[in-house]
Amino acid sequence: MVKSRVQWTSAGGDRFTFEYEVKRNCEASSVKDVYGEIYHVAASSEDAGTGSAAGNPTKKKRKGEEKVGYMRGYELRRGANGNKLFHEHADYVSQELQDFACSLFDSNGKICRAPQSSGMWSVLWQDGAMFLIEMIEIKPAFRGRDLGINLIHEYLSQPQVAKRIGLVVMYPWACRSGMLSFPESIQQAKDDVEGKSEAEEVDIDRRNTVKLRQQYMRIGFRAVADTADWANKWWMSMSKYKRETPDNVKGEWLTKVQARQLAVAMPPKERIPSEKDKELKDLLFSLKPNAPDPYAAQMQGLREQVEGMQQTIQSLQQAINAATGAPSNTLTSHSERLMRLFPDQNQGSKLTNEKKATMRRLVDEGASLRGIDALHLVSASYKERDLFDLLIDEYGMDVDAFDRIGRRPIHVAALCKNPDAVRILISKGADKNALNREGQTALEETVQMQRSTNDFTRIFGGSSHDPLMIQVRNILRG
Repeated sequence: MVKSRVQWTSAGGDRFTFEYEVKRNCEASSVKDVYGEIYHVAASSEDAGTGSAAGNPTKKKRKGEEKVGYMRGYELRRGANGNKLFHEHADYVSQELQDFACSLFDSNGKICRAPQSSGMWSVLWQDGAMFLIEMIEIKPAFRGRDLGINLIHEYLSQPQVAKRIGLVVMYPWACRSGMLSFPESIQQAKDDVEGKSEAEEVDIDRRNTVKLRQQYMRIGFRAVADTADWANKWWMSMSKYKRETPDNVKGEWLTKVQARQLAVAMPPKERIPSEKDKELKDLLFSLKPNAPDPYAAQMQGLREQVEGMQQTIQSLQQAINAATGAPSNTLTSHSERLMRLFPDQNQGSKLTNEKKATMRRLVDEGASLRGIDALHLVSASYKERDLFDLLIDEYGMDVDAFDRIGRRPIHVAALCKNPDAVRILISKGADKNALNREGQTALEETVQMQRSTNDFTRIFGGSSHDPLMIQVRNILRG
């Protein structure tokens, strides 16, 4: 564990202490946990100073200091020889870290999936680790003083940090109250949206996010690309910190006025579900089959094997009857009793003509099948072909479309262990090798999920054997 402290004075004369702690992640050896805190130094504090005091370790804050902000993040090693555990360790630590690792890099940490126009390809393996800034929060009373960007800058300016990091990434979005820690921040976030409609809340979030992104653009952050797929992933190269002094780097920052003139990459505004959309979604949920027996897939497989033998048994019975000259149904009666041991596990369709008519009425009245990701909802649990026929053939839904979080229907069906839906989607033209927005196929996602399940059962006990998931993987590999 390494701790360092840096003293910083704002343009208004207020004094602050930035304290950083870096330690190896307990689950992933190639990941370092980074935590930084901002303390406001009271004017009466005798030991508060100005200038740089980097490398002065301490275990607790000094007298006269009030915590007013923090930064949390992770460094994921890449290195000149790559990191064979790059994706695996990212998955252990954080969903955001895994998202960036899989969408931008190959399994060794080499940038290979970013758009050529992004400029990220210039960041080589040997340039160093990827540093994800997962969260920065400043108390409301101390906002507007550039504390957040200076907290980042002072950390990156430390020689050992600048040496080991090659690029910095973040997902800059204004936080809602549930993600905040300071009581003052939580209350302000609640006050901002009190009495507002859902559409107004979305507009407030987007305005605040634009301001936040303009602030980060001042120090060199930019979107990977100004497209829907990449607008929320931002990055900054560490090359300037490696070749220039911290003062020179800071001298290149944009002013707030300059930043406000810049165009900000933002994803398309999300559609707010209407009442008709909600009715349509409820209708689709009502079509979900009842919870299956955990061994239903095995039982159904055995039933299908017995059904396949019945014709042979009937032919054999007829041959015996012809040879003996005495009619008998001994074999066929045994096969019928055997069939009763394996009842049909298929629950049948719930898509009645009445529900079809209701769906058509809701769509005619403005409900959006695409807006609620209807095909993705159905792919999660529905097992009959009729609803897929209706959505894909009659309503023209795209069998390979992304949902709002970047998954395709076949990814949803696979992760929800729905082999029937996987088969139907492939028969409808779904590409089983299509990538989600994180750059994974449906098979790769299921393998990753199985790995997590294996880790969980190894620690807490239980069985990781899942017949439905095995079926899904076999279909996707076929």
